[in-house]
Amino acid sequence: MIKGIFKKKNDGVFKLFIEEVAEKGLLKYENIIQYGQDNDEYSKSGETLYTHKLKLVFLLESLQSILKLKSEIDNEEKRILFTAIIFHDINKLPEYEEINTKFGYKAVVEKLNEQIKSFNLKEKFFPNIDEYYNDIKFMMLGHSEHNGIIGSLLDLSINNTKIPKDRLSELLLLLRAVDQADLCNNIDEIYKRNYGFLYNINAFLNNPESKKRGTDKQYKLEFHKLSENIGILSDIIN
Repeated sequence: MIKGIFKKKNDGVFKLFIEEVAEKGLLKYENIIQYGQDNDEYSKSGETLYTHKLKLVFLLESLQSILKLKSEIDNEEKRILFTAIIFHDINKLPEYEEINTKFGYKAVVEKLNEQIKSFNLKEKFFPNIDEYYNDIKFMMLGHSEHNGIIGSLLDLSINNTKIPKDRLSELLLLLRAVDQADLCNNIDEIYKRNYGFLYNINAFLNNPESKKRGTDKQYKLEFHKLSENIGILSDIIN
């Protein structure tokens, strides 16, 4: 059981996600395999969509000590982030394949409400999700750094967000960061991808809201490799 892995008394949103989403509605994603593109060296081909979603949520949760999303307002922001993580790959669902092929990602996002109902999110995880519906769409439409936030601004309904778009744009950095990190199979690839993960995390920590909380530190990745020459390594050990 997933909930046995994390026993955190101070984070009701994460615990609720595990119990009411990861171990229930999200399970249907176990049958959806990501294929990626043949020419994409960072493809997650063969990984289930379920695994991808969990890795993003778990990584985001592991960063809480530096992000400090702990207040009641933050809980709503975390619900938005977790919901956007669940659904930002909505175009990969088999039932929307034809719509995605003919009309593109933006048309598939219009099916968001169907998915919210199928997951029973309003009753079990996000009681006031209706108030944040456009906020979630904003996150979904802006998650890809290829299209950027410009794509979401083309949809006039996205103007009616509950959280100010400046703040949503900051939260979007976190969605992009964890998504970028999971595209990489090891830390080498994070460097090759121009620090996509770290760039977005540092950008979030450098925003005005983070500075108010005293979390405006900047981070860098450090790692070391042992020589792969087995003979030399064996001599050192001996």
